Amino acid sequence: MPIFFSIIIPARELNAYLHEETLPAIESQTYRNLEVIIVADNLHTFANEIKLYPFLKLIESSEPPGVKRDLGAKNAGGQVLVFIDDDTAPMPDLLKNANVLFSRNNELVAAGGPGILPPKSNFWEKIFDTILTSFMGSGGYTYRFKKEKERYTDDYPSMNLFIKKDEFLSLSGFGNDYWPGEDSKLGEKLRKMLNKRILYHPDLASYHHRRTSPFSYLKQHWKYGFMRGLFFAQGDKNSMRAEYLMPLLFLVYLFVYIELLFAASALKQTDTTIYMNVPLLIYIIGTIIVALKGLTRFYNPILFVVVLIILPLTHIIYGIGFAVGYTTHLLKRREQALEKK
Repeated sequence: MPIFFSIIIPARELNAYLHEETLPAIESQTYRNLEVIIVADNLHTFANEIKLYPFLKLIESSEPPGVKRDLGAKNAGGQVLVFIDDDTAPMPDLLKNANVLFSRNNELVAAGGPGILPPKSNFWEKIFDTILTSFMGSGGYTYRFKKEKERYTDDYPSMNLFIKKDEFLSLSGFGNDYWPGEDSKLGEKLRKMLNKRILYHPDLASYHHRRTSPFSYLKQHWKYGFMRGLFFAQGDKNSMRAEYLMPLLFLVYLFVYIELLFAASALKQTDTTIYMNVPLLIYIIGTIIVALKGLTRFYNPILFVVVLIILPLTHIIYGIGFAVGYTTHLLKRREQALEKK
C-alpha cells in the first residue's frame, strides 16, 4: 500500500527559497501521495501559494522550530512525517525512494538523507560547503552534506528527516524548544525509548542551502557548539563523541601553545618550540588541503584564501560555544542544588 507522506516545514514567513525552490520542488515530485504543512508566524504572506498548491496546509505559530514541527505533526494525516527546512528543495525522486525504503522494511522507523549544495548558490555558500564536506570541517559527519554509503546513526538533522508518525508521537515528538539541537534530542529519545536508530541513505538526497554570509555562518556554529556543549553536560550519548570535542581541544591547544611559546622564548628552549609546532603544522597542512580541494572544485583562487581563514574560525567559534554551553549547564545545575538546600 502506498505511503502517505506529510512534509512539515517550520518558517517565519514566505521567503525566496520557499517560493522559488522548495514548493516548486515538491510540486515536481514523481511520487504524489503527499501533503505539505507549513507552520509559520505570518500566514498572510502565503496568500498566493495556498491558491497555487492544493496540497498545502497552513498553521499559524510563532514558537521555535521544534515546537512548530510538533504542531505540524499533530495535524498531519500521513503515516510518515518528512521534516525539512524552509531552504530545502527535495530532489524529484525523494518521496518515491522513501516509499521504497519504508515499504520494504517494516522495522524502519526513521531515515534521513544528505542536504546537498544547490546549483544556485552564492560565493559564501560554496566556501561553507567546501568546509562542511571535508573531514577537517565535519569529522565523520560529512555524509550529512554529500552522498555517501548508507549507514545507521542516532543523530540526524531535521533539514531532511523522515520518521513514522505513530512512533514520533509516542516519543512526544521533539518535545523541546531547543534550537538548534531539537533533532539531536529526538535521536537520543529514539535510541533510549524505542531502541531504534536512523537510517542514512544517499537516495534520500535534497538540496539544502548553506548560510549566505560569514556572520550568519559563524553565528550558526556558535549555536551548534553551545548546544552540543549543553547536551554533553546533560549526558546525551549522541553528543559525547570525540568529533564534538575536537574544536574545544584545538582551542585549548592554541591557548597552551601561545603560553608555552612565550615561556620557551624567555628560556631559549628551541627544542621545545619545535615539538610544540608539530600539531599546528599538521593542522595548517590539513587546512591547505581542504582549501585546495575547494579551488579545484570551484576554480576560484579567492575561495582558496577565504577557506584558509574561515575554517580555523569555525573551530575556534564552535569550541568557545561548546565551553560556554557546557559551563552554562553546570552553573544551572549548581544553582538548582543550592535552591534545594
